[in-house]
Amino acid sequence: MKFLTIKINNNAIKYQFTKPDNSKLTWNDFINLLKTGGQELTNALKDANSQLKSAYFWECLPISKDTLNRPFEFVVIKNEKLNNINQNYSSFKEYIDKNEKSFISRRGATLIIPLPEKNKDNEELDYKNLASFIQNVPDNSEQQKTLWQEVARQLETNLEDKNPRWLSAHGLGVPYLHVRIDKQPIYYSWSEYKEFTEDDAEDSQNDKNDQLPIPNNNQPTPENQDNKPNPPTEENPPLSIDNSFQPSTNYDNEKPNDENNSSTQQNQEVKQNNSDSSKSTNPNNLPWIIGISGGALILISLGVFLWLRKKK
Repeated sequence: MKFLTIKINNNAIKYQFTKPDNSKLTWNDFINLLKTGGQELTNALKDANSQLKSAYFWECLPISKDTLNRPFEFVVIKNEKLNNINQNYSSFKEYIDKNEKSFISRRGATLIIPLPEKNKDNEELDYKNLASFIQNVPDNSEQQKTLWQEVARQLETNLEDKNPRWLSAHGLGVPYLHVRIDKQPIYYSWSEYKEFTEDDAEDSQNDKNDQLPIPNNNQPTPENQDNKPNPPTEENPPLSIDNSFQPSTNYDNEKPNDENNSSTQQNQEVKQNNSDSSKSTNPNNLPWIIGISGGALILISLGVFLWLRKKK
């Protein structure tokens, strides 16, 4: 299997995969690769480390039970703030103490973490984010295999229903690697992957050719695309560092229906009033207006003339 890279801009790279027969690697294939240890994914992420020379967000195409035949792909999005934080897994300590590699957050997302590990010099390995984990974990180690195998297991569990899931790793909230399987793309910054529609399921069945899409070099810089407030969550408490990246929320979609209807009705009334006012100044009516005004002036002038003659 080999991976193909599409450089979108200086901050983002898209990764796609082909199998030995040159067909596209599907989501189902990808999950099976993770079950064997995920070395192919690790190799692609090593390439991301090399190209971006920085830590990054890892965001995968959304997946559902009905779209397992879709080609698998992901983007890595450079974020240098991830380089400037120190590893701290105290938020996950209760799970680490019990050797639990996955758990449900208080907001309902599935989080998968590596257990802390030390090197030969008894120094703790730095797993503060995905890039650090890929750099520091030994190739084909049990730690690496266990993480990706647990991701595969939790993906299959999450996909037992037909609702979509978003697989990613962010890291600005808790500075310790936690792969996230979520029901919403709350921490996604790559707009192309934020939406999941029924068309995606149709694409999964209809996408039979092996041609990869043409890269869109005009794609805007993914970091902070929306620049909207970051909704607070329990597993991501605020840090003292400056976090200019703010995952987006769509307020318009959260408005009550009656508020939306009221707004629509007001817009219709404004349009109607504008339409009525435009009718009153229709250019086709101008000759009539001029004629009537001219006739009135003539009658007034004639009346004044006759009145002056009588006075004389």
